[in-house]
Amino acid sequence: MPPAATGIHHSPFSRIAAGSVGKGEDPCSRIRATLVRVKLGRAFASAGLLLGMGAALFAAWSSIERHETRGAAVASACTCALERQRSGWCAACGVGYVAAREIRSKALYDALDAHGHDVDVPGLACSSCREAARTDGYCATHGRGFVGGRAYLSRLAYHVARGEPEKIERELVLLEKALETLERCELCAAAMVLDGTCPKCRLSYSNGSASAAR
Repeated sequence: MPPAATGIHHSPFSRIAAGSVGKGEDPCSRIRATLVRVKLGRAFASAGLLLGMGAALFAAWSSIERHETRGAAVASACTCALERQRSGWCAACGVGYVAAREIRSKALYDALDAHGHDVDVPGLACSSCREAARTDGYCATHGRGFVGGRAYLSRLAYHVARGEPEKIERELVLLEKALETLERCELCAAAMVLDGTCPKCRLSYSNGSASAAR
């Protein structure tokens, strides 16, 4: 896990994403306890937590929580046509779209971070991140791209924002593999597109390949 960096708004779940949940400790109970303090799954803390996949990955987990508890409280009108164009989420149908691909998992959709999020560029501790934010580049240290002053936590979202068709197609291959993983574990699918770690299965992913988390 990369070193901490300040200046970027993150989920309060970063400690668990960083792999600091002890063996034998139930990550589900820890996450649910944290969720009590969060109104929305994609809420970000305002002060210096880890710049890493934790924000999107645990926003994905909380998306599962919201999806399981919301019952019939969903929109009645389908907005799929609009969401397909803007990489959005149709609450009526329970389906999202990123790069025109259909995603029937709110967890995976949130992890892809299709629209990025605002960052305080001068407050970023990582010099590579600051330079990437200045040049619409990519920080290899933290695995995050920047476009127009926004940070993108998945490579797919970053390349879509930059309009890079060939690189988008390469990342869509990984997305297809993540979609196949959904039936087994939604968090593994989310971790796969972030090169992150699933706290439930304790598997770490790199370019779609899994290994036991350390």
